[in-house]
Amino acid sequence: MISTNPNQLSIWTDEKEHSWRATYPREALLADDIALMLSDPSGLRFYRWCALRFNEPFLRQIAAYVHHLPDASIVRSRGALFCTILKRGGVNQYVTRQVRLDHGDELSTVVASRNNLAD
Repeated sequence: MISTNPNQLSIWTDEKEHSWRATYPREALLADDIALMLSDPSGLRFYRWCALRFNEPFLRQIAAYVHHLPDASIVRSRGALFCTILKRGGVNQYVTRQVRLDHGDELSTVVASRNNLAD
């Protein structure tokens, strides 16, 4: 059985790799796609763990967001940003938090004016 804790994954042998891909083909493809999109092959074991824990559209949304950011926006690496966004609950929560940090209370004014238009 495969450990789902990314810190406890041992070095994968070819036999173990084949077994994992046979048991979890969709998750293996998702993890490979994310590692390729983020140019982060060293994070493949983490992406495998994520593929077992989170749903595919959620992970693909985060990976696509990080992939399309300009290089100047990346502080450490795309893999690190992917992990940060995942920890914060997804792209929508991450972007909302970033807007609040950048613009302070302006966000609450925008939300309030949108609510007034809906009335």
